[in-house]
Amino acid sequence: MSNVEIVTFAVFALGGASKVVDTEDIAIESHAIAPSRFAWTKYPDQVNLELVRVFLSDAKKKSHGWLAGTGKDGWSLTPKGLKWVKENEHRMRSTEFSSRARRDRRSASPDERRWRREELRLRSLPAARAWIESRRPPTSAEAMVVFRIDSYVNAQMRDLKITRLLELFAQEPDLLEFVQAAADAIQPGERHEGL
Repeated sequence: MSNVEIVTFAVFALGGASKVVDTEDIAIESHAIAPSRFAWTKYPDQVNLELVRVFLSDAKKKSHGWLAGTGKDGWSLTPKGLKWVKENEHRMRSTEFSSRARRDRRSASPDERRWRREELRLRSLPAARAWIESRRPPTSAEAMVVFRIDSYVNAQMRDLKITRLLELFAQEPDLLEFVQAAADAIQPGERHEGL
């Protein structure tokens, strides 16, 4: 596994599919995953923050496109990055990185309450009903309602909101397909499949 892949998994492990993660936290997580790769040569117990920054920047480059962000503002997975992580999850230790099935989560947990609230909101949208009944893809205006974005939202925040919903409904095929179709309506040309 390459260092670019490791820092991308670290962002995912720290919740970067739904929030921005600080560079230093990613450095600590990357060092925990592969200590010898992100340590100083002379002091192997120390994390080489600059080395982690280099690989975070590489993961952001167009050739990968897995991350969005900066060292100053923090990092998050792009929809493409989340798709890559999901396709390659098996390469990491399953106990650390695998998503728990929805039925395994406690119903009173904040995550579960958020999931239920979002599920109810999405299923009540006219665009979702049209998708479920006739597979009519949402328009870009309807998709903006799905992701709760407007014309003032910047690209990084838009991608974060898309990635967040894709991750949230990864275990729900019918809603996942609708969210993917909505993402495609906002970002034509990018594929949001197979998460």
